[in-house]
Amino acid sequence: GALRLGGADDHHRGILRRTSVEERYIELLARVQVSVSVDVALAIRMAHAHVSRVAKKEPPRGHIEPKAWEDFDFSYFADSMVSIPSDENFHNIPLTSRPGTVNVKHISVPRESLDVFRFLFLTNPMDAPLPVGPADVYIGRDYLLTSQIHTVAPGGAIELGLGVDEAVKIARNVHFSEHTSGLLGGNLALSHEISIDVTNNLPRTVDLEVRERIPTSREGDDKVSVEVKEVDPPWKPYDQNRMQIENAYCWQIDVPAGASKAMKVTYEISLSAKHEIVGGNRREQ
Repeated sequence: GALRLGGADDHHRGILRRTSVEERYIELLARVQVSVSVDVALAIRMAHAHVSRVAKKEPPRGHIEPKAWEDFDFSYFADSMVSIPSDENFHNIPLTSRPGTVNVKHISVPRESLDVFRFLFLTNPMDAPLPVGPADVYIGRDYLLTSQIHTVAPGGAIELGLGVDEAVKIARNVHFSEHTSGLLGGNLALSHEISIDVTNNLPRTVDLEVRERIPTSREGDDKVSVEVKEVDPPWKPYDQNRMQIENAYCWQIDVPAGASKAMKVTYEISLSAKHEIVGGNRREQ
């Protein structure tokens, strides 16, 4: 649309060329028969200079320039008319609001850290995806923190990390023992007992997920085996969306306000008594 072919009375006759923004604005004004008393070219140059200054400014911390999502573009309609000041500053403009159900869950991986993290889970209630960017979290009218979300499809799950909850305490202890087994004591059994204790100091029940894993033997190696002897309460395989870790499990428990709960798992590694695991037979610290 910016290309023009010079006519018979044009000094660019027969030449296809790209017109400038100023020329196209002047063409438009002539087409709609509008007469102005200002220098259109100068006004456009000033507007371009204004836009260039704004384009060079860094966006607010955490904000990301919107891009196409899976080769789709989306438009978002405001619930009412909005006015955006043209003052070369960034502004938060509310477009719409949608109600949704929010669930708060606590997650801990005591093998790696004794911190208990809070996570907020909800479903995208919009008919369009939520683009990547920062999300401000409030409890009532009180600001809690700013988290980061990835692009979420319509109806997709949103997961926001709310940081460490100091009111939920967790401890992990390990007991290790060795004994011979098998015919004539030819095998060595390495027994590991992991006990995890949780205390909830909050005034409400906590939905807690505790993640744990046990060692795994090399595929095709019949000389070493790993067997879970006891789990209390029962756990289930940990469904991993990002990184796949073998022999990963998790407990899903509710811890009442002011109460404590315990979890325990015992597993045994069997190998020849004349062998030793690289790095030591004790697998847990």
